[in-house]
Amino acid sequence: MFTPNSTDWKLHLNAIRTGLQRYDLGSNQQEVVSQFFVEELCYLEAFGSISSFSSIPRCQPAITQYPVSDDHFRGFTELLHEITASERNMHHANQIDKSICDDMSIWTDKLTATYDSACVFIDLTPSQDITTQMGLKAVLKAQYYACMVYSYQALATQEERDAIIPSLINCLDKEVSFITAWPAQAVFHDISFPLFILGSECRSESEKQMLIESLFSQYIAETGFSCNIAVLQFLREFWSAAGATENWIQYARENEETIAPFIVF
Repeated sequence: MFTPNSTDWKLHLNAIRTGLQRYDLGSNQQEVVSQFFVEELCYLEAFGSISSFSSIPRCQPAITQYPVSDDHFRGFTELLHEITASERNMHHANQIDKSICDDMSIWTDKLTATYDSACVFIDLTPSQDITTQMGLKAVLKAQYYACMVYSYQALATQEERDAIIPSLINCLDKEVSFITAWPAQAVFHDISFPLFILGSECRSESEKQMLIESLFSQYIAETGFSCNIAVLQFLREFWSAAGATENWIQYARENEETIAPFIVF
C-alpha cells in the first residue's frame, strides 16, 4: 500500500488518471464507471494534499463539468484543493520576500455559492426518506463550515483568523452534534473532514478533545476507513505538542519529516 502523498502515491494516481482519460471506452456504461473513478481520484488528491507541503498541488479540471454521481460535496472538494494550492503558493512567495495576502471575501463567496447550489440540488431531488434528506442537509452545512474554517486557517491573516474562526467553529460544532445524534447512519460517513477541522481548533479544550477522539474512533469502526487512524494520531500529537503553534497547518509543515502522512477520508 502506498504512503499518502509520497512520490509513488502521486505517480500511481497520475497513472490511473492518464489511463482512464486515454482509454477508448466502448460503451456509455464504461464511460460512467471511468468517470466515477476520476471523481474518486479528485477526492483523494484534494484531501491527500492538505497534509503535504513538499510540492504545490496541481488543480485538475473541475469535475463538476461532467459529474456522474449524486455527490453533493464535489464543489467543496474542488474548492478545498484550490485553497490548498493557494496556501502553498502564498507560503512559497512569502519565503522569497514577496509577501502576499488573499481576499477572504472571494473564498467566502465561492464556498457560499457552492453550498447554496448543493442545497437547491437536494431540494430538487425527490426523496421518500425525509430523515436522510434532512441529515444530508446537516452534513452539507457541516462541510460548508469546515471548509470555511480551513480557508481562514490556510489563507487569512492572524487578525482575520482571530475574528472569524471562533464563530465558525461554534456553528460547525452545533452541526456535528446534530449529525451524530441523528438516526440516519447513512450520512455519518461524510463527517471526517468536519471532525478533523473541529479537532484542529481545540488544543486547549481537553473535554472537546476526548469527544472528537471518541467520534473519530466510532467513525473509523463504522466505516472501516482505517486510513483515518493516522488522522487521529496527528491530532493527538498536535494537541500534546508543548509550545507548538496554534495553527495546525504551520505545525504540520514544521514537522512534516516526523509526522505520519495522513489523508482525511
